[in-house]
Amino acid sequence: KPETDIDALNDVQIDPTIAAEAVIVAASACAIAEDLALTNGDDCVVIVDAIDLHNILWEATTRSLIDLYGADSVVADDLSGGASSEKRAFYSSLIQRAGRFNAKKGGGSVTLILLTSIDQNQTTFGVSGEKTPGNKVFTLSD
Repeated sequence: KPETDIDALNDVQIDPTIAAEAVIVAASACAIAEDLALTNGDDCVVIVDAIDLHNILWEATTRSLIDLYGADSVVADDLSGGASSEKRAFYSSLIQRAGRFNAKKGGGSVTLILLTSIDQNQTTFGVSGEKTPGNKVFTLSD
């Protein structure tokens, strides 16, 4: 089978400093949008085109904690790849920046669009519970 761009991306190892930069840029963009919404009443859209980088930073910091302090320094869910409450808090610091402000707060809004890549070998589940291979191409009629 010929290699696709997605296949090539799945094999790329990303430097954690690049992931850290992406997290900082996303937080900065949200802060700017929030300021515009609060001071000018603007409606702003922030697009994070690679939320996967947040996960890469999470995994890198988890590995560093384990290397320095041992496996007891992290929640068991992090060791098994599960979603711990700490990981949810990490993501919520970005996601909870979205919202509409009341008139007292400026009346603007921040809309956050998060994009991620889906592994072609990963099976996903649709709304009605049907299995969908990760490499399925969707059309407008879907």
